[in-house]
Amino acid sequence: MKKLIAHYSFPRLKVGGVALTARHSLLALGLAGIAYLISNKRKHQAVFKTASLMCKIERKEDAIKLIWPDEGGFYRVFRGQKLIYSGSEPRVADRGLTPGTIYTYTLESLNEKEQPVNRMKIQTSTTAEKKKEDNILLDLVFTTIVANGQASLEWEPIKGIEEYTIYRNGEDFGKVCGCSFSDRSIHEDQEYTYTIKAKRPLPRSEQESYAVKSLVASIVGAVKKGSSQAQAAIEEITNTKKIGPVKQLLQ
Repeated sequence: MKKLIAHYSFPRLKVGGVALTARHSLLALGLAGIAYLISNKRKHQAVFKTASLMCKIERKEDAIKLIWPDEGGFYRVFRGQKLIYSGSEPRVADRGLTPGTIYTYTLESLNEKEQPVNRMKIQTSTTAEKKKEDNILLDLVFTTIVANGQASLEWEPIKGIEEYTIYRNGEDFGKVCGCSFSDRSIHEDQEYTYTIKAKRPLPRSEQESYAVKSLVASIVGAVKKGSSQAQAAIEEITNTKKIGPVKQLLQ
């Protein structure tokens, strides 16, 4: 086999007066294929997906797609007060939206008399066109799903963080290794405040700018004296979400 390959003659082609062999053509096709895969991967990465037991959500800069468990009935979906879907398919794609914008949806499951049997409230956002590197929480996609007896919170992964601590109404609720959690022990007439906390090593590329920010902060007295460089290289992330009484939200 090696001998056959060594003596194989590639046909010559001419492009712009330059002689090319099929070997070069194959190489060009290979590079083009790699470029396509990279481009396709980038397009795929632009879609942020999350999936809970209640609803699967796909987000782009200008669209949000909702997919929920099929109960074999009829469904209605509202964006705010506007009806955007009615039908028997357990999915809807809402297009023509604004990048980096929060939207609230109400999903209703209807019986044969077209009366709501179950309701679900979903608050999420489209992805931002360009994220701000100096404030990762500003453009972070955060989703809240509320249904009878349960609430689910999901958020976009943050680079460098693998574990999050959850607090409910100020009390330690537990730790999660993923980017979501569900609370199935909520009361319909009570408000809940969830705080998500995590720490991550500050990327080396950001440490210099962080040091400048810390210097400015120390001038105005925002940084305590005696803090070490090791402490300064750790960034603490905190995100808080307040959920009103479920009974009121699902009316």
